[in-house]
Amino acid sequence: MIRLAIVIVSFNTREDLLACLESLRAAPPGAPHTIVVVDNGSSDGSPGAVRAAWPAVRVIEMGRNAGFAAATNAGVRASDSELVLLLNSDTLVPPGALDRLVDALEDLASLLRDRGMAHAARFAEGEPNARGAAEQDFKEAEAVYNR
Repeated sequence: MIRLAIVIVSFNTREDLLACLESLRAAPPGAPHTIVVVDNGSSDGSPGAVRAAWPAVRVIEMGRNAGFAAATNAGVRASDSELVLLLNSDTLVPPGALDRLVDALEDLASLLRDRGMAHAARFAEGEPNARGAAEQDFKEAEAVYNR
């Protein structure tokens, strides 16, 4: 199963896009992943360049400049993964960055899942200290998020 979908929206950013993809090739995430490039009607040959250099990358051509939000939505809809990363085409991904991101998201999800249900039950029962415990958990979740 694909764990991470990397969605990149592009509009006339061919050289930046190719550099971004090269950075992903040089430092791929350890998690099973897929890369989706959504082209917003570029006139600089971006889709063909991606297909030629990166045949495993899925390219979606919008056919016009549909806007960032519409292109992003198309990329997300085309993915079938638990996590979706929206990556700007001018980003150079440093080694290990995506693994750290996935790890942090998994830690945060685990913390919220495990404690959230317990706090919901305590709130529903009217326990007076439930709010303080939930606030402490939020601080811990924030620390995980900010690391």
